Amino acid sequence: AAGIVWPPIVFTIVVARFSTRYAQRSKAGIDDWLTLPALVYWISMVLDIPALTLLKLSCMLFYSRIFRVGSDRSVGILIHVINAFILVWGLGFWFSFLFPCKTHWEWLWTNLVNMAKCPSDLLMMHEALFISNVIMDIIIFVFPIPLVLKLRISTGKKVAVLVIFFLGAMTIAMSIIRLAFTYEQANNQYNPNADENFISTSGLYFMYNEACFALCAICLPTLAGAWKLKGVQTLIEGFSSVFSNMSRLS
Repeated sequence: AAGIVWPPIVFTIVVARFSTRYAQRSKAGIDDWLTLPALVYWISMVLDIPALTLLKLSCMLFYSRIFRVGSDRSVGILIHVINAFILVWGLGFWFSFLFPCKTHWEWLWTNLVNMAKCPSDLLMMHEALFISNVIMDIIIFVFPIPLVLKLRISTGKKVAVLVIFFLGAMTIAMSIIRLAFTYEQANNQYNPNADENFISTSGLYFMYNEACFALCAICLPTLAGAWKLKGVQTLIEGFSSVFSNMSRLS
């Protein structure tokens, strides 16, 4: 079901993000452009780490865009520090998983005997990746909340902004569930009765959903301005008129 529902949603949201920038005559920033390679990497499902890295960077650069005016200098410094940590995290794990058996990539796709020859502990690497991923997701999720509460806007707008950010909570939930399946796989790797296919594919399933929720979360704040565009208002009024006429006929 996720494979059917998510593709049109994420494509539509990314396209709508750039359409909103164009309609508002606002120059697309780095945070916008990073969603494109993230979308491509998400489609491939092979490059999970680059996809999550780009999504995290896009989110932090979006924070930089909206909070750089009127915020303390320490906020900008903290954003740069987090961005640097994300880059090191992404590159480090990507190269680690790219060469876990040095140049013997065939060992990963043959049997357990060959996998045991790898000098790297693949299970420990997965655990380290998923634990650090959850921690970073929580940091990125919590980071804007105190800054939003300090904004000089109405309470209603603050709640609306926080609701958009809270979509990121679903990203955290997916990464935590994926971490749970990793521990399940570790505890049952020598259990002959364990369903390894279910455990491993479940981890991939929640990895897929994590990337989708993250991609939606970083695009929705930009789309908030789309409601004010004349074309969107005309479209909404048209739908309202159609539904109004249908209700009268019924």
